[in-house]
Parts: sequence; structure tokens; C-alpha cells
Amino acid sequence: MKWLKPISICLFLLAIVLAPLSAQGGDLFNGGPHLKPESQAIHRTIIGEVQKINRGLVYVKTQEGTTRSFPIEEAKKEGIPWIQKGDLLTLEIDEGNLIIDIHKQEAVAKTIESAGRMAAGHQHQILRGALDSFDPLGKKVSLRLDRGETRAFEVKVPVLTKLNGVQPGTRVALEVDEEGRVMDAHRG
Repeated sequence: MKWLKPISICLFLLAIVLAPLSAQGGDLFNGGPHLKPESQAIHRTIIGEVQKINRGLVYVKTQEGTTRSFPIEEAKKEGIPWIQKGDLLTLEIDEGNLIIDIHKQEAVAKTIESAGRMAAGHQHQILRGALDSFDPLGKKVSLRLDRGETRAFEVKVPVLTKLNGVQPGTRVALEVDEEGRVMDAHRG
């Protein structure tokens, strides 16, 4: 029994050392953090109904039968001022199965009406350039575009782990939503 405590301490320390490394989104044994190529970006859109709002979280039952949740503050940042039970939402999911964009169905219908078609991802744009700087605590990234201009953006939480550990100067493609926030990142 005397050996149990030292082994537990060693395992705990190992977990503390490996946790930040794995959170960087890379392969720990083959080169560290990396972004997937843009060609591997697979997003899907699902529709769901708000089931409840509890303690600042919105719970959505999707057409797939799963329940997804996200902070109500995230919806406000997405330009959705209020949500109530029964609202239909469109959720955009990235290749990591994380919610990267949220829209109310009535807003989607207005987009279809006004444009005559649904704009791909509403009004998202993909910007390519070299990573200038990344501040994970401040959730900010700046990108040096090919034409020499540098632009700064707020980064959504799911993208933080993708950019963590990426070195300045690395070519990236950032997908920016209609609110001007980075919703996805890939090697570009």
C-alpha cells in the first residue's frame, strides 16, 4: 500500500504536464500543434428546437435527436438578443463536432428571402494570410493579409485550441462570421 501514493502522485503530475500539450490541438508525438488543411474543413448545419434555458445555458434538441448546449452569452454575441423555449435555431458544427455558429430560424428565412438564396454560411468570409499574433487569454488574433494589411479579430472559443501553439508567420485561413468573429481556422 505504500507504493500507491507515489504512483498516484506520478500519474497526477503526468496528467498536469500532458493536459496543456494536448489542448493545443496537435499530435503530441509528431510535431506538436497543427492546423488541419482547409481542404479537410467539413462543416455541417443542423436545426434544433430550444428545449430549456437553465443557469445561463441554452439546451437545443437537434433534428439528429441529440441535445446540444451553449452559453446564452454566446447567442447574444451572435446577434441574437433573446431566445426562448420553442425557438428554432440553425447550428453550424465544425469537423471537431463543436458549435461554431448559431442563427435563429427567422433570421435564416429573412436571409433566404432577401438574397433569393441562402448565402453560404450567411455572410461568412475566408481570409488567408500569415498569422501575425494570437492572444488566447484575450481571445484575439491578427492576420497579415497577402496585400500587406493587418486585421485583428475576436476569436470564438472553439477556435482557441486550433490556434494555440501556431507560430507567427504560419499561413492560415480564418473563417470570419457576420459579426466579425473568427469561427474556424485552418492551414492555408
